[in-house]
Amino acid sequence: MGDHNFRHKTMKCFTILLLLFSLLLTGCSKVPTNAELGWEEDWYRAGELLGVEPLDGFELNESGDILSVNGVYYDTWVSGNEREYVNSDGKTSKIYDAQIYLLTELCRSEELAEEEAASWIAREKLSYETEDISSAEYNGVRFELLPLLSSGGDNPYTHGVSAFASHGAWAICVEFLCSESFEGEPREIIGQFLNSLHYTV
Repeated sequence: MGDHNFRHKTMKCFTILLLLFSLLLTGCSKVPTNAELGWEEDWYRAGELLGVEPLDGFELNESGDILSVNGVYYDTWVSGNEREYVNSDGKTSKIYDAQIYLLTELCRSEELAEEEAASWIAREKLSYETEDISSAEYNGVRFELLPLLSSGGDNPYTHGVSAFASHGAWAICVEFLCSESFEGEPREIIGQFLNSLHYTV
């Protein structure tokens, strides 16, 4: 009887270990390649969610996946000449005529992704003078668009537009900022960028 109980407990532990190992493998599943997704090879892979088609006049400037362990990815594209900007604290940074910021975050659920996108909108309204928000669909995903009129303070970028969405369990933020020297139309350019986004899920 004791031997039977021992075998039973051993099998139970073995089953649990197999289940945990299976879950671990699922969590570490390989992200499909561009070719496997039927995407062009020159599309940039922004984290696990997005493929980004090249945008005329912009080049990739930063690729930040240092927070990828937490499901956060950050990338930037720039247009125009690079120059140095010194803020009121004496800190120097590199700025351009225009810059696109892309932030994606994997949340624990669709509801939390929606909440995160909403919190980003609220923070943006605190940082900029804005116009009324509107919505539009780009490549099958509906974004909330927030025109940015003025930042004030030390921000060298004078205006732009931000876009926010949730896609499944992902929260997405795209921010287009430009200086007075930039001649393009912010809403048109961010629309082109949003239409260039393709999704793995």
